Amino acid sequence: SGEGGSFSESVQLFEVRARAVGPNFAVTKKNFQSVSELCVRLDGFPLALEFAAAKSRIFSPSEMVEQLDDRFEFLVQKASGHHRRQMSLLEALDWSFDRLPAADQHLLCRLSIFDGGFTHDAVERVCKATQSGSQVESLCAAAWIERSSDPGPSRFRLLESVRDYAALLLPPRDRDKTSRAHASYYLELSEKCLAASFMPAEPILHGLV
Repeated sequence: SGEGGSFSESVQLFEVRARAVGPNFAVTKKNFQSVSELCVRLDGFPLALEFAAAKSRIFSPSEMVEQLDDRFEFLVQKASGHHRRQMSLLEALDWSFDRLPAADQHLLCRLSIFDGGFTHDAVERVCKATQSGSQVESLCAAAWIERSSDPGPSRFRLLESVRDYAALLLPPRDRDKTSRAHASYYLELSEKCLAASFMPAEPILHGLV
């Protein structure tokens, strides 16, 4: 699950919300693996888990996992009586995204090019962000990105749902440009690592049998 909560908390949240829909629902040995995968795929994102749990009326956890490749079509709540921004995961993200400064919106979309974690340096080089430090701080504060708890240089990541959402909003021209910068950055990084680890071969000692 995401940095914001433990894996067990995500499973518990899903079970509680699913029971609100169907009192007989329970996490069992038979469905635990599917529930676990669902929580991992949704990064323990509480809002996404809420929408998924509402689907337990008609889908099993394993069936939900199969539909996550199109999560924005799947995670829609049809129940009445909710504010519009709570009706789907996509609308909820739209509502939050619209409240970001334009510069942060642009950066968030470009960050979707990273298929894993990224550093401050990567943000500056790949996304051409001149104020990357303050923007990353702003996006972290708004829970759009999260900092890894691993030791060493700071690394960040987008939750899978957020990355999919941001990728939808990235214009094709910006995607192509950012993809080229991404490839160039990591090629240069790989070459530096290779050069740093290169050990010249020992000289051949002639005259030895």
